[in-house]
Amino acid sequence: MISILVPTYNEEKYLPNLLDSIEKQTYKNYEIIVADANSKDKTRRIAKKYGCKVVKGGLTAVGRNNGAKAAKGDILLFLDADMQLPDEFFLARALHEFKRLDLGALACWYTPKENKYIYKLYWIVAHTIRLVLQFFKPYGAAAIMTTKKMHFRVGGFIEKPALMEEHIYARNISKIKKVRLLPWIRVRVSMRRFKSEGLFSIIKKYLMLEIYELLKKEPTYKDFDYKFGKF
Repeated sequence: MISILVPTYNEEKYLPNLLDSIEKQTYKNYEIIVADANSKDKTRRIAKKYGCKVVKGGLTAVGRNNGAKAAKGDILLFLDADMQLPDEFFLARALHEFKRLDLGALACWYTPKENKYIYKLYWIVAHTIRLVLQFFKPYGAAAIMTTKKMHFRVGGFIEKPALMEEHIYARNISKIKKVRLLPWIRVRVSMRRFKSEGLFSIIKKYLMLEIYELLKKEPTYKDFDYKFGKF
């Protein structure tokens, strides 16, 4: 079984699109666990309407870890609420590739929901760089598949309010088993943070994150003026 884990906070606008895309999957052996951080809108009601299991959330990493603790499946798929599966074969295809390549974790390629050339170009460039570097420095993603056993073996996601927890998670897994970003396993993502902060502001932050990593300095929410749940 695949346990699909979705951390949420005030996601009533986006969550139905994700859940609709999951319902259309040809692969049906899954459960959906929504880890909600006390949403003030209809997020929890929507999740229950779709038959999701709802557990206590918090910061994104806390929600992911709480979801994993409640999971019944031996395969975990972490997704964000503003994502969308591209077609009805995604789960079957992702699971097949995960097993075929004998991966510790499979990171998904992003394509923007918004039909803007600049957004498409951004993700093509960003992922191409990660594709080349992944053999030396694996990158994670908010959309990532692994096993429940592996998740707990590496201690899950770091829960303190620090950025790049997905990449740290992937690199911890890569010390045990290979992690791969696969261009043919894609999810559609919202560019809402890019819209609210501006593309060049986001690029600047990502470059600074890389510098922090080179200096072996831990980037915190405060350093980058990151506000959880604010877009």
